[in-house]
Formats: sequence, structure tokens, C-alpha cells
Amino acid sequence: MMSNKLGILLAFSIAMAVVGMLGAAAAQAEANKGPLWIVGSPAKGLAAGETRAITARSEAAPIFKGTAASIECAKATGTGFLLGGSPGTGSGKTIFEKCNLVGSKNCIATGLKPVAATNSGEIILNVLTVLAFATGSRTSAVGIGAPDGEAANENLLSEFELLDKAGATSELCNLLNKIKIKVTASGTEIKIKNETRRADQIAEGGHEVGGAFALSTPGLTATIGLLRLGHDGDPVTTAELYNKTTEKYEVIKAEMSAGALGEVFSEGSAEVETIPAEPFGWGY
Repeated sequence: MMSNKLGILLAFSIAMAVVGMLGAAAAQAEANKGPLWIVGSPAKGLAAGETRAITARSEAAPIFKGTAASIECAKATGTGFLLGGSPGTGSGKTIFEKCNLVGSKNCIATGLKPVAATNSGEIILNVLTVLAFATGSRTSAVGIGAPDGEAANENLLSEFELLDKAGATSELCNLLNKIKIKVTASGTEIKIKNETRRADQIAEGGHEVGGAFALSTPGLTATIGLLRLGHDGDPVTTAELYNKTTEKYEVIKAEMSAGALGEVFSEGSAEVETIPAEPFGWGY
């Protein structure tokens, strides 16, 4: 039997977000050219200018997987907003805690920019998201993430420093000690909230079927949603996003690079809910 954890994409580090009004007439649905957030019971589309606050918490320890090296964190928590309109968008802030180089627990990763960490081993990400369709599908929604960035460096997702933990004598950074690493979005250029950014990663919303993750379908809502970034080393790298200027769907590619770590992607899962809690999902 289907779990009540029906998946939703959040504006979450990345960031995360998983089209018309639920039950809308065909003519109305045709006017909505991209996935739209639906909220409430009975569910209705979140219109342009409407917002819903959201919160998220990691289910499994998140990891930034790189071709040369990887960073793991103990947990992540996030806050943000679902933003109405078609396609739906979002913005959010995620705090990763107790982060270190994989295989070297005393090589601590601490965020510097665009948001400086308040504690050692903390990385803070501010992200933008836009709802899109999974490649080749009109029944599965995904969220394309992009950095909020900083002035003159709009595609910077994070810059963090690797440092040996004070007093530690083993599992250190070695040649990577005191190295600063920039994680930069390098995918297709997209527009979110009138800002032009490059896509960094694509997240999936889904639900549990027989204990396994399955992509959500339009019209399903729940008070707790599921979010998945990457799976078994296999990230989602493309999605189809409606371009309001060309009035066509375009294939968007998401990529990130991270200096000494090589090409990277995030992997992890999270639960998401609105504040105050109410059923939510996506439709068209």
C-alpha cells in the first residue's frame, strides 16, 4: 500500500523544488505550461504572488560526491518558501552540520561564502529552485536547483575551507589542509524569479511503494513529502523546463564543479512539510 509520505520537491540546497490547478478544466490546464504547486484540502494551485513557508530535515547523512574526493555531513536542515505561479518556483536555506572529508574524519569542511558558517564543520547554502518535468515525462515533476550566489559571482553555490581538527593526529587533510574549494554551478542557464543562473542539480519528489522510492504523480498531496538527491551514485542530470519566451520545453542539464574535488553532485534524502502543516504537492 502506498505510504502517506507522498513526495514533494523542496527548495533545498541546493534547492531545493519539485502544472494548473488540481481538477481544473482542460482549457485552464493548457494555460499552465509548467508544474504548479498545489496546497490545501481540497488542493488548489498556488497562484502567482502566493507563498508557503516550508521546513526540511535530512533522512540520511548528506554527501557531496566528487570525482576526486567527497565531503560528508552528519545532517542537514532547511527552511524556505514555495512560490506560486507556473512553473512553480522556490527559495531556501540549508544548513549542513559536522562536515568532513570522506575517509578523514578530522579534516573539517567549513563554509566561507556566499554565507559564512557560524560553527566549525558547517556549510550553509542559499538556493533557488524551479519546477520542471522529468525528461521524457509529463507525469513526474522534478526541481531544478541553482545558487542564489553573490554579487559578481552569481553561480557560486559554496566556498568552503578544509582544515585539520585542532589536536587531531590521524585522519587529517594532508595535502588538502587549508585548501579553499569553490563549488560552482556549470549547467544550462535558466531564469528563476527573474534571475539568470546556471543549473547545479536536479532533485526528485516521490513516495514509498513497497519500501522503495517511486516518483510522485500529479494531484497527489500529503502533509509530509519526500525529496531525493542522487541515488546509489547516479544523479539526475537533465529535466524539461518550459521557456516562457520561446513557448517551448527545453532540456536543461545540471552540473557542478568543485576544484580539487572535481565534478560533484549531492546525494541524500529529506522529509519536507509546510508551516503550518497542510497537504501539498504538484499538479497540472
